[in-house]
Amino acid sequence: MLSDGAFASWTSPDRLDSARLDARFYSPDHLRLLNRLDVADVPRRPLGLLVEHLAHVTGYESSKHMDWVDDATGVRVVEAQNVGDMLLTGTEWKLISSSSYTQLNRHQLQVGDLVFTKDGTLGNCAYVTRRFLPAVASRHVFRIVPKSNVDGAYLTAWLCSQAGRIQTMHRQAGAVQGTIITPEVAQFAVLVPEPGIQRAIGNKVRKAERLRELATQAHSQVEQAIAHLFGNPDASQVPVRAFWASTVSSYRLNPGEYHPYALGVERELLAMEGGPLRQMLLNESDISGGATPRGATYQQHGVRFLRVQDLQPNRLEVDDVVFIDRRTDETLRRSRGHLHDVVLTITGYPGTACVVREHHLPLNMNQHCVRFHLNDQWNPFFVAAFLNSPWGKAQVNRRAIGGTRDALDYPSVLSILVPSASEASQAKIEALVIVFNDALDESKKLVDGAKNDAESLINGTLDEPALLAEGKSIEQWLAENPSPKEQEGP
Repeated sequence: MLSDGAFASWTSPDRLDSARLDARFYSPDHLRLLNRLDVADVPRRPLGLLVEHLAHVTGYESSKHMDWVDDATGVRVVEAQNVGDMLLTGTEWKLISSSSYTQLNRHQLQVGDLVFTKDGTLGNCAYVTRRFLPAVASRHVFRIVPKSNVDGAYLTAWLCSQAGRIQTMHRQAGAVQGTIITPEVAQFAVLVPEPGIQRAIGNKVRKAERLRELATQAHSQVEQAIAHLFGNPDASQVPVRAFWASTVSSYRLNPGEYHPYALGVERELLAMEGGPLRQMLLNESDISGGATPRGATYQQHGVRFLRVQDLQPNRLEVDDVVFIDRRTDETLRRSRGHLHDVVLTITGYPGTACVVREHHLPLNMNQHCVRFHLNDQWNPFFVAAFLNSPWGKAQVNRRAIGGTRDALDYPSVLSILVPSASEASQAKIEALVIVFNDALDESKKLVDGAKNDAESLINGTLDEPALLAEGKSIEQWLAENPSPKEQEGP
């Protein structure tokens, strides 16, 4: 939260804007940015002069023309939650009918458009590709159409850079929730380099999006590979409504333990070759979780310290990870992660699994996760993928219990059944998981690189020959790795 001191500064009369007499607009970091832009050796233009269209769905249009539907024939509506850092994100979309889409022709997104959030996750901007079309922008998102001589992907990078974020912060308004209006967005200062530089920076954004698409495809192939090996548990094929009294355990009297679907899933798994996790560990006692450090004082650098939010299916997400020092890591040495450990969440969102890779180390974790190491007969990437599958989720849901929130205890984790698969099948899944993770990692680096290029433009430190060479290389890569959606045409 910004303190009053963050808004205290002196400014010259020529900086005063009669439309903005609020302290936030004249905060030191905003004025510093404007001063830096004044001396930058690159032409500067307001965003409004660089675009043909800048608008969002009005409340009237939303109530009159947006007929919400749930079926697969609906058209995507890009909400603020779908706009990530330069790229569209999310698998959960609101949908409208095709007739509603036709009525909202001003807001129908096209390839090369930008979407910019006006509230909620204020100031996120994403470049639109054919992958998510057809779609419309919602009332919470601006649709921005750049002019033909402006690279939309470059403009996205600029708006997501520190320069764009600062202007968003200081042009927003709102007593309760921050929002930004169309005229304020139109006044954003943008550095406009020559077209070759714009395209080279924009190519980083375009490749980042294509890599994100490849990652999504690889993860879908992981799910398909598990389904090909074992099928998918089908609730409609589990007619059990009663069970033998011998099935009841005094240790487990929660209803979920005896749900017909859960019982059916485990009955199917027991008929397959394989066994419980406890038989697959390098050592049956080699399962451990950590603790939250006393006082929860985290560091800027040191040993990565995993929390539930850092784990995604088949991926350890380190963007927002916190760190502990070596002394705390030594205190929690029992829960240190090791190369190719499987890490599993046991509270919060129990049952999410991923594998520790070399570049994640060193790391430790809190008490809401456990780590375990498998013997040589089991590929950890395969086991993690199985735990994330419907087969694994069904078992986790059966075993997770708790008065205030569901959680797994160690015996429950060790009892989860995993069927066996050939070494080749397990290796195939490992390869797909690595493709998935590497594509996302490279995509993130490209996004960060595009932001850094925008900052270098301001500082006058951009290595233009190197950037142009990289941009040309990326363009060749994009030509050799086209999106299937792009090949479909309009």
